[in-house]
Amino acid sequence: DAIADKLYKHPRLLRSPGDPNGHGTHVAGIIANGSYEARDGQYRGVAPSANIVAIRVLNEDGVGSYSDVLRGIQWAIENREQYGIRVMNISMYAIPVAPYWADPYSLIVMAAWQAGITVVASAGNTGPAPMSIGVPGNTPYVITVGAFTDHRTPSDFSDDYIPEFSAAGPTLDAFVKPDVVAPGAHIVSLMRPNTTLRNAQRGNSVNGKYFEMSGSSMSTAVVSGIAALVLSEHGELSPDQVKYRITQTARPQLAEINGRQTAAYSIWQQGAGRVWAADAVLTDLQGAANQGLDLAADLNGTRHYQGWTTYNSESGTFEIVGG
Repeated sequence: DAIADKLYKHPRLLRSPGDPNGHGTHVAGIIANGSYEARDGQYRGVAPSANIVAIRVLNEDGVGSYSDVLRGIQWAIENREQYGIRVMNISMYAIPVAPYWADPYSLIVMAAWQAGITVVASAGNTGPAPMSIGVPGNTPYVITVGAFTDHRTPSDFSDDYIPEFSAAGPTLDAFVKPDVVAPGAHIVSLMRPNTTLRNAQRGNSVNGKYFEMSGSSMSTAVVSGIAALVLSEHGELSPDQVKYRITQTARPQLAEINGRQTAAYSIWQQGAGRVWAADAVLTDLQGAANQGLDLAADLNGTRHYQGWTTYNSESGTFEIVGG
């Protein structure tokens, strides 16, 4: 698979931990597949041939414990310099049951962010209701990604829409999430034979070595690939600066209503809008996200934060404090 191909060829890296489920290989292919580029030119990853470090924390059914996930992320933090880990893709989520600052999953991705790793997390597939963002996508610092679909007409943006599965904000802590949306429906990527997912959904197989899937996991992988492209061009950037470029160059999904262009979805559904890879890499914009947040104080427990969302009970809508 894409993960193993790259790890075996990289003298500094360990062997792949394997992927009996198939989900991880599919995500890795979206990010970095370049293996079949010369042979068929199809389904290349967003950042072809980016180095991949595979950390397996789930079983063959795609299920795992908090402790397994925390150990995996801690390994990435501890080994980031040895393996050059700059981006962490987290295409998995849990149901939030506590404020972000009290959840171990959120705390460890905050530690990864502080260590210089750009964390890209899925919003979750628990939409479309408000306050359905999962952990660690509810963490204010990281890049949280929802999904949109091109309705199988990639050259026509007018019929694009956010599918119902894509989770929506605000978070339980009143933050605007997701930060952006990216392609996340009928995405074709690598899948090994005899994996749990392929065996369960054989109708999704494409040309033998590929597989079609939908979900915020797929859209998260797209944004991880974009983050890799940004860092390949601007290796000096911090996670806050990478997040700034990706969000500030995103394009809101618009609709024409009564002859006027207006937002087709709220900021709690689409965040800053759909990602735009070329602009994220090439923009001259200078800045950093997460202004007004003190990550170090948040981690050491001396300061925590609440988002700017409020609920208007009279209109039944969410609003931003102060307009």
